Amino acid sequence: MEAYKLHPLALVNISDHYIRFKAQLPPEEEPPRVLGCLLGFQEGNRDLEICNSFELIWTPEEGTGRVIVDAEYLAGQKVRYKTVYPKMEVVGWYSTGQAVDHEHDLAIHKAICDASEAPVYLLFDPFRVGASEGAGKLRGAKLPIEIVEAVVHVGADGSPHASFRPAKYAIETEEVERIATDTLARASEGEGTMTGQYVSHLRNFGSATEMLNARIEAIVEYLRAADSGEIPRPDRAALRAAAALVKSLPKHGGSARLRADMAREYNDCLLTAYLATMTKGMAEMDVLQARFDAAGLEPGGGAAGGWRGRGRF
Repeated sequence: MEAYKLHPLALVNISDHYIRFKAQLPPEEEPPRVLGCLLGFQEGNRDLEICNSFELIWTPEEGTGRVIVDAEYLAGQKVRYKTVYPKMEVVGWYSTGQAVDHEHDLAIHKAICDASEAPVYLLFDPFRVGASEGAGKLRGAKLPIEIVEAVVHVGADGSPHASFRPAKYAIETEEVERIATDTLARASEGEGTMTGQYVSHLRNFGSATEMLNARIEAIVEYLRAADSGEIPRPDRAALRAAAALVKSLPKHGGSARLRADMAREYNDCLLTAYLATMTKGMAEMDVLQARFDAAGLEPGGGAAGGWRGRGRF
């Protein structure tokens, strides 16, 4: 197999399977491994796409601790998914864990071979990204998954031996999946509220500013190297593009205009903030007046019965 194309929906299903199983246990108890099958399709002999997944029922074997997969449940699930998604087949299986257990996992792999001719094994490690990692380190981190495929080797005695070897994979997304995963990421970061959306906007704005600054520094360094002779034959097209960029910038009085525009926008923002504060204060005063009316009190501190004092609401 040249490469495996992994869709986000399969990863979301695997993570959801583990979280649901863990939520049913006490906080101090670690959940056992969860198992499931991978669904996908293959076009030609090069790439295989992993699009979806479903859970499996299994029981540990007494004495050895090996996993016994419910073959009847697996066959039934395969038929049901084939009825709904005729294009998809069982292309492999997944499990949670920190490392591939060649002895026990190969036994499960052989059981899955009854449903798929050459299944692939996806290992999801929920402990790879620890809680001590900061939010900044989590961004851009490697996915806590590993995809392996079974290969058969001939030993010195001439008998075949099976083992796992790592396989290459790439994340394949469609437009609907990109929108869904982006919505899930925003919801997990608390960006569903107005404050979260504002923070997300500022974060994106800061990232764009950093990228712009880095590109400007690269252009300046290139021009300095070309001017000092470090680059014997600079790219004429790049020099013409830089010259056109410089000519498009404001010249005489440009800095004054920029300051005036910035001051105007700054004043507009302050005015908007002041108006919002005044509106909030008026709303609180309206609520306070409604409470006085409901209690039958006068704003001066009196009531029909002659009671005077300050009430606490």
